[in-house]
Amino acid sequence: MLCDYCLMTVSTPAFYASGEKGKGKEITFRFSPLAKIGLLRGAILREFLERTHSSPALLSTLHLCYFNDRDRTWIWLDESLPLFTYNLQRECRIELKPSTPHSTGVRIVLPDIERTMMVTYDQFTIVSDLLSQVLQTQKLRIKDTKGFSLFHVRLRITLDPNRSLTYYETLSQDTLECRVAPGKMECRSISIYSPQTDTYHHVDVCLDQTIGDLISLLIRQLPNYDYSHWHHSALYYKPKDGSKGQWLDDYKYLYYYSIDPDESLEFKARYRPLVFDLHIYFSNRDQRERSLTLLLSQNILVQQVLELLHATCSFEFETEFYGLYQHNGQQIPNEVRLCEYLDNIANRKYEDTVRVQMIPMPVEVELVEEGRRDQEQCSIVTYVDFSRPSRDLRNLLTRRFGVRNKHTCIITFEDIELDLKMSLFDNGVTEKSTVYFVHKTEERLLSPSPVLDYSYNSLACTITPDLLADLPRKMEVMRSKSLMLPSDMPNIWDDQHEDQYNIRYVQATKNVSAATFNKLVIRLTSDQDLDLGFVKTFLLTYRAYTSPKILLQKLEERYNVIRSRDKSINDFNISRTKIQLRVINALKFWLELGFDFEDDSSLQRQMMDFIDNVLYDDQPKMCRRLRTLLLILQGKLDKSDKQNTREKPPPIKVNKSALTASCLTELDPEEVARQLTLIDFAIYSKIKPYELLNQAWAKPKYKHKAKNVHCLIERLNNLTLWVATVILSYTEDYQRAKAISAFVKIAYHLYRLHNFSTLMAIYCGVQHGSITRLYRTWSKVDRSTNKLLEDLTTVCDPQLGHSNMREEMTNANPPCLPYIIIYKYLFEFLSLSFMQHLFYRGLYMKDLTLIDEGNPNLMQDGLINFLKCDMIYKSIRDVQMYQQKNYNYEEERSINASLSSFQFVDEKTAYQRSELYEPRIRRV
Repeated sequence: MLCDYCLMTVSTPAFYASGEKGKGKEITFRFSPLAKIGLLRGAILREFLERTHSSPALLSTLHLCYFNDRDRTWIWLDESLPLFTYNLQRECRIELKPSTPHSTGVRIVLPDIERTMMVTYDQFTIVSDLLSQVLQTQKLRIKDTKGFSLFHVRLRITLDPNRSLTYYETLSQDTLECRVAPGKMECRSISIYSPQTDTYHHVDVCLDQTIGDLISLLIRQLPNYDYSHWHHSALYYKPKDGSKGQWLDDYKYLYYYSIDPDESLEFKARYRPLVFDLHIYFSNRDQRERSLTLLLSQNILVQQVLELLHATCSFEFETEFYGLYQHNGQQIPNEVRLCEYLDNIANRKYEDTVRVQMIPMPVEVELVEEGRRDQEQCSIVTYVDFSRPSRDLRNLLTRRFGVRNKHTCIITFEDIELDLKMSLFDNGVTEKSTVYFVHKTEERLLSPSPVLDYSYNSLACTITPDLLADLPRKMEVMRSKSLMLPSDMPNIWDDQHEDQYNIRYVQATKNVSAATFNKLVIRLTSDQDLDLGFVKTFLLTYRAYTSPKILLQKLEERYNVIRSRDKSINDFNISRTKIQLRVINALKFWLELGFDFEDDSSLQRQMMDFIDNVLYDDQPKMCRRLRTLLLILQGKLDKSDKQNTREKPPPIKVNKSALTASCLTELDPEEVARQLTLIDFAIYSKIKPYELLNQAWAKPKYKHKAKNVHCLIERLNNLTLWVATVILSYTEDYQRAKAISAFVKIAYHLYRLHNFSTLMAIYCGVQHGSITRLYRTWSKVDRSTNKLLEDLTTVCDPQLGHSNMREEMTNANPPCLPYIIIYKYLFEFLSLSFMQHLFYRGLYMKDLTLIDEGNPNLMQDGLINFLKCDMIYKSIRDVQMYQQKNYNYEEERSINASLSSFQFVDEKTAYQRSELYEPRIRRV
């Protein structure tokens, strides 16, 4: 017998070497009974180390032992003795356990009597012994204890009664549930309503099953259910008699609740994960915490959430000093239920993110200007976060009093200068205290505007008369260079005086005709009047001469208003408020346009920092809209302010037997026109205004700035070749004539849909040189098709600058896809050599080209030609106007797919095919 091998199944505690589903690791070994236990232990530990990647130091503390069923005791295996000493069975189970005693507690729930108890166990506790201990200490209504078992709630498994409790991953906060064996009670069908799917489901269960079992059975029946949130949901029972409803605890047995067979339950979210953005400053920590996610009950109050956050994050001050705020900065009242309040917010996408910060408290500030004889008494009350560093209050007051250099200012309280790194609380300042904002020098007053070099700054600042003598030569240099402004321009408050050398107006309309960039920004945020036309023109065309980051930098400079020497505090406050509100208004217009921020995460961060760190302190109510717009552009909010009022689209007109482009003659031409319109309008709607500036579509080095324009050009030119390819794919004359008729009808329906771009592409394809030469084919085209083609030719005639097309587009109501692209193949069949310079340009691009080439970017004295910007805006405005309303048609996937990706031949191959069908007649 000693020669036989012994099969040993060795297991470890879960916290030393984890296996599957929260259990310990278990490996089977085959050893000789003659082997010493010390050698066996070393081999076993090495195998566990290789398979589990556990800590060697942790595994080295484990020793071999086995359980004696007869004595119900554990026996350690002496490592100096051979294995046969212990008379083990040929197939036995051994466990690795730490030799050092270790006790811990676990909560056991008895749902039968709604009792819980804490039980202490160690590494030697068997599950069956623990269960007997629990049942002996509690009086249950069911006397037969053999049918009970322990269920691990978190792991969702039933514990093996013959295993050690340490074999399972059991934490001190875990719950073990004492369950009744199934089959003891009656079964019934329960009706459950799911609001997520808006359906009722009938589940057959026994009353000795738990609510958790019922939920598991229900989830398997729910179609398209979001399983990532099922563990936040629970069953809710509300009796029909109108009495108060209750949540059903998942650990309780179903028979505990007296539910009538004709009543139903509701399966909905009981807990909700909420993300809290912590804008909390801690004086004893280097960095503040950023965010925290909590799983909260649907009924929890805001005050209770604050208390929970206070205990979790160890806030420095009492709970009453903190508040919860929406994404737009509006405080949530403490007495409301948080989840219910968030559900009532119009925008539901960002509702699960809440901002936590200290509630601003009032502090009185008096201005002291040292060294100024005409000292003016000034006192204001401002609301600040007392936990933030005092330098934030200094920055706020610098903006409030129009100080240029913040380093010349200090804040004092009770004749003691505040430490700017410490919070107001740490400096001893209390609510409604009076602090003094001391400005030591008069360097804050505006100095005369500096004379700046023309070659460096002609677009941004004032040009003096002394610089005008050499302008003609320098203007030639400037025309050959990019119109982009330098990033390190002078401060906008150094260029406040106004004369003919920095801004000029049209005398008749008083509109700006030319100006420096600083003057354009000042005009954009003028405190005198608001010119909406100027605002829109500037924001749609400014990228012709600067970048979004420089514009935002200039707006920030403009927002930080500097007090001039001759202004009193009261007059300055009036002017400062107007200018700052105009800056916020300009930012709102800019964000509503949105295209500059959509793909620029750096610009989004810069704007968010300006909103959170500056605007939120100065104008908390005014900046709410800005933050909401920016979150929409970041994809964190939906555009809920615009209700979806789309009407039901008309039915698809399609013959199900022919759903590919190869069967074009069998498809309904109107439906083909609809699908083409959906595809091409989707590309057109993506065109950004800045893609139409500086002829970016026609210059190779600026091609990356007009990606969508190039995409539409390529799409429509390929569509023209595809039309010719499809017609030439038929070998018989009558088939080609039938294809021509089909495309003419498609073009006619495109005309009726106001899709002038695709209309021109199809029209150019039908009139391609390789098609027009097919005399035999055209002779078989019916009269009605020829009449339609003549009418379309009248619309598409390029003579007189497409005057007919312009008239049609002017009279067309949206939705509309205007003709902005002219096609390569239009020139070939018309042989209009004088139009070759308009390659790839349509009506709007032609207008933009003429405007760009016929007007200088800069005036003779170096000012930006804003009249040119106004002309460009009028063309871009029409392009943008037609992008606002989409076509209301349903996508037919098979047709749409074939029209989105198609094969076509090049021009040379098309002519070769054409000559193959109808060879060229050589005249002698």
